[in-house]
Amino acid sequence: MQDKQSEKMALLELEKMRKSILSKFGFYRIWAFVSAACFVVVAYFFVIFNIITELFNDGSTPVKIVVLIVFVIIFYITYNKFLDEITLKESEEFRNKFKEKYLSEYIKNLGYSYYIYSHVNAVYLIKSGLFPAFSRQKGNDEIKGEKNGVIFSFSDIILEDLEEESSYNENYFKLAKKANFINTFKKGFGENNYIKLYEGLFFMADFNKNITSKTFVMQNREPRIKRGLESIKMDNPLFNTKFRVYSDDIQNAMYILSPALMERINSLSNVIKYPINISFIDTQIFIAIETNRDSFEPDIHQSIITKNPISHIKRQLDAIFAIIDALSLDANLWAKRDKKVAKEVRES
Repeated sequence: MQDKQSEKMALLELEKMRKSILSKFGFYRIWAFVSAACFVVVAYFFVIFNIITELFNDGSTPVKIVVLIVFVIIFYITYNKFLDEITLKESEEFRNKFKEKYLSEYIKNLGYSYYIYSHVNAVYLIKSGLFPAFSRQKGNDEIKGEKNGVIFSFSDIILEDLEEESSYNENYFKLAKKANFINTFKKGFGENNYIKLYEGLFFMADFNKNITSKTFVMQNREPRIKRGLESIKMDNPLFNTKFRVYSDDIQNAMYILSPALMERINSLSNVIKYPINISFIDTQIFIAIETNRDSFEPDIHQSIITKNPISHIKRQLDAIFAIIDALSLDANLWAKRDKKVAKEVRES
């Protein structure tokens, strides 16, 4: 009873903080508007003043309209970017308190460990074979534990890569160079600019069964290295419409992807509603869920009393844990495979 009361008080305190932040939202909009306006003015005078002035003065009416539209678009994008960053910064204390006072206790009551500033190590991201090469990793909200003898860990991660100068439009660089602004421009937007490759959940589990093959279940990506892999059609039409399966051992892939496991993966896809990519390497399963957002943070624009994000988080956890159950409880899958391997060894 006391736990329920404490939980209610914590939620009320958080809701009060959320409303306080929203009450200042008008100021945030003005702040973002002024910041965006300053950015566009600086960009105009220091980067493309000569070019735009020439086009605007000498060009026809359609050219002038295009120039104005371009600046309106730049302003709109910049305004929204500044507004998002300001809102994110101002709501940081609220988001962290939600995790510390509410999410942390919820995870602890499930019997698992929660680390707000930790994330899955990059070694496992590389090992999974689910991602392209990246040069920087960020993340948070790592959850660790054990379920039915399966040790697991997952967290939010962001993977980024350094964008090379050559990936930019050369004409854009020439335009900046003409205004003698190239060095600052390159430093701010070229050589030190990172592009986001992936944002979402990354889950890994070790179920103590050695998998001699590499098997991938992909929804919106390709395995990082496809050499030696074959595309496989499974005996589940719905599964085949959602996922593409690749493996270097078709027979082993059939053992791993049992009917029960495919059904659990289908269910996970229905619950999560984000692209899912999975790999089975050595004794581990890796699952990447590309949410493009922080999975464990409340929406500042929604009441945490009437729309508590814990219910959504619980659905995600239940769907993921169902896959662990399928892996750990389907003893026949592994027993059949182990018997077959032993027979082949004896006959060889």
